[in-house]
Amino acid sequence: MIEVFIGKLSHIRLLPKANSFKFPVFYLRVNIDNFDKSQNRMISLNKFNLFSIYWSDYGFRKNENPKKWLEGVLEKNQVFIKKPTYILQTFPRILGYVFNPVNFWFCYEHNDQLIAIVAQVNNTFNESHTYCFKNTNNKNLNFSSTQIKKFSVSPFFKTDGLYNIQFHQNNKRNFLKIIYLCENQTMLIAKIFGKKTHTPLIKILILFLFQSINNTFKIYFEALVLYSKKIKYLRGKN
Repeated sequence: MIEVFIGKLSHIRLLPKANSFKFPVFYLRVNIDNFDKSQNRMISLNKFNLFSIYWSDYGFRKNENPKKWLEGVLEKNQVFIKKPTYILQTFPRILGYVFNPVNFWFCYEHNDQLIAIVAQVNNTFNESHTYCFKNTNNKNLNFSSTQIKKFSVSPFFKTDGLYNIQFHQNNKRNFLKIIYLCENQTMLIAKIFGKKTHTPLIKILILFLFQSINNTFKIYFEALVLYSKKIKYLRGKN
């Protein structure tokens, strides 16, 4: 199963100085157990295409299905699912290139009950960390969970604090919000939201050909903006 979503990604930095941006994106939601059975000729697994997903971009970063890695993360966090369905939400490679700041793994029981969301977070220093957010309210449509921050994504923020993740979905749309809190203050709100689409992939290619390059450029450009606002660079000082 492959589902295509078109939507927007936004970052709203509140402290220590305000800064924000928003831009259009498209992303995929993929059932990792049957993705290789997909009949879509424009999306490939582990080989070059207009759009592709390489398992080496995820989990252990090996050329193998990351299911074993994901189940290890769940077990480590005391999450046990009898009949699991794992859905990966990710930006695909476009003509072989991608930068994914974060990939989300939605872990369901019986294909419908959301048990946990695993977030694999990456930064521009080729570092990665994984958070497991458990569904404690047993509600699929209004998921909210919090984890201690243990990894630096932006060199302009401390490693201290908390991440709160909120997720909402229905048959046509999904919405995911991450709130970074530190010392009882909201520092950053990041959102990615989209609507399921049946737009031809060739049209999506035309619209989003430079998405991955733009994502990377945007990260460095916004870093320069923050630096110009005299926000302290904390890389190596967390």
